[in-house]
Amino acid sequence: MRKEEKAQVVAELKRKLQEYPTVAAVDFTGVPADLVQEIRRETRGEVEIRVAKRTLIERALKEAGRPGLDSLVPHLRGQPALVFSKLSPFKLYRLLEAKRRRAPAKPGSIISSDIVVRAGEIDLPPGPAVSVLQRLGAKARVQAGKVTLLEDFKLLSAGQVVDKEISDLLVKLDILPVEQALKFSAAWEGGLIYLPEVLRVDEKELFQNLVEFHSKALRLSISVFYPVPQSLPMLLGEAHAHARQLALVIHFPVGEVLPALLSQARAHMHALARAVQGKDAALDESLKALLS
Repeated sequence: MRKEEKAQVVAELKRKLQEYPTVAAVDFTGVPADLVQEIRRETRGEVEIRVAKRTLIERALKEAGRPGLDSLVPHLRGQPALVFSKLSPFKLYRLLEAKRRRAPAKPGSIISSDIVVRAGEIDLPPGPAVSVLQRLGAKARVQAGKVTLLEDFKLLSAGQVVDKEISDLLVKLDILPVEQALKFSAAWEGGLIYLPEVLRVDEKELFQNLVEFHSKALRLSISVFYPVPQSLPMLLGEAHAHARQLALVIHFPVGEVLPALLSQARAHMHALARAVQGKDAALDESLKALLS
């Protein structure tokens, strides 16, 4: 690439870096071109992906003139690319994480996690594949014309290199162990760097936590009588109940408790009248009539 072409690439990257509020660094090592094109097509209008040499990306990040943008430089890994978007880092991360697909393991591939074939009938015709399984240590039998594994069998361990024989067997077993995806390294927004472990949010769990924290905060504000808009109706209701109870206890005559106070006084009057009943001088004619 000529010097003029490099300058043009850097200028275009800088323009994008100054235009978009969110920028992510991704690694597309091992990602086939058709998947990159598929991601571009399916996210058109939401993200832009720009692939360039690492040195040109580093230069653009350092020269773009936005606070903290050069902090993305240490996160340029493998075959780096920049993703530009107006989405938040969280939404952008979820969007790219959803663009994954499974693929067969080619000879020479390195397996990232254990591959275990579960016990039971497997969709393989009796033949050479059964011999391969048995040679690898699987307890495989042909029963009623079907291949059966008598127990779970670990076909590959994480970190193991796939040879041609196992690659062919995986295809026959319809096992796609290779995950193809843009590897999200970090995102920048507003001068801050967001790493995948921060962006990896379980929305359902987050919502449940927010509901729980809101409930706890509401209960706390009520228990310490701290008036906020959410707790004010309950605090007023509780204060009203306490005031009413106090008015009844100290016999304070306000409109709301007056009927109860009068009823209470009437009950006390009747009780006192019954206590002195028989002492005619203590009762007037109206009380005598009520008690007769």
